[in-house]
Amino acid sequence: MLSSLSGFAPPLLLALGSRLITLSPRLNIHTATTNVPGPQQPVQTLGRRMLASYPFVPVVGSIRVVVAIFSYDGGLYFGVTGDYDGAPDIDVLTAGIRRGLDELLAIVSPKRPAHREKRRATDKATARAAV
Repeated sequence: MLSSLSGFAPPLLLALGSRLITLSPRLNIHTATTNVPGPQQPVQTLGRRMLASYPFVPVVGSIRVVVAIFSYDGGLYFGVTGDYDGAPDIDVLTAGIRRGLDELLAIVSPKRPAHREKRRATDKATARAAV
């Protein structure tokens, strides 16, 4: 309901509403996932190209784990935020995300063009460091 109001309600009311919803004991929400589409062309600032953008969403209210997905320049970037006391096995979640994406990539594109191999290796190393 809040997302449908985003075009009409002032940002302050949306922020207050989302805070109230996360504090509601009736919802019993422990995990959230968000997908934010980003620009699909390279972005530059002061002549420097942004290579990657990893999202961060803080945990709030009863939510203990947040998975954020951001697309940029043909790639997907994941950010996993969690409260270790509430979810001590976040590493299992991140390993599952990585394994699932590797399986999807193997099915969708078993053979990649040579010019993309270098970028893929760089992206994969960066993704492992960030997840």
